[in-house]
Amino acid sequence: MKKFLFNTLFISLLSLACLFGGCEEPAEEVITPDFPEKVSATVAAGEQFEFTIAPNMPWTMKIPTEATTHFKFIKGESELYTLRGNAGEHQIVVAVSDIEEFDTVRVCEIEMTMGEETHVVAVLTRGGKERSLNIYVAEYDTTEG
Repeated sequence: MKKFLFNTLFISLLSLACLFGGCEEPAEEVITPDFPEKVSATVAAGEQFEFTIAPNMPWTMKIPTEATTHFKFIKGESELYTLRGNAGEHQIVVAVSDIEEFDTVRVCEIEMTMGEETHVVAVLTRGGKERSLNIYVAEYDTTEG
């Protein structure tokens, strides 16, 4: 009888150990962010620039605070400084202000965040208006006074 109880207890403990040892949580699949290639462009005052992204996970895109006077995202009828979206293809439209400035070049580095990583995905340059100086040769007629 002792041997039967010992064997039953041993088999029960072994079964419990197998049961708890086999209940391991499956490892969560790690997705590596797939950032788009960085685009660079020069955009004139008052115009828009469009580019396409196709991220593989949820994302956030921001225009830096120091560039918000001259650059903004256009989504439908809205003007935004931050965009959010899910995986898939998206068309991004950036508008440049029509404020004309002399001798000042504005640069906007648009950052995209996916997961824990942040990358610059677009560098847009808004050139300043150039000054021009014209010099004309004049003649002075001394005969007429």
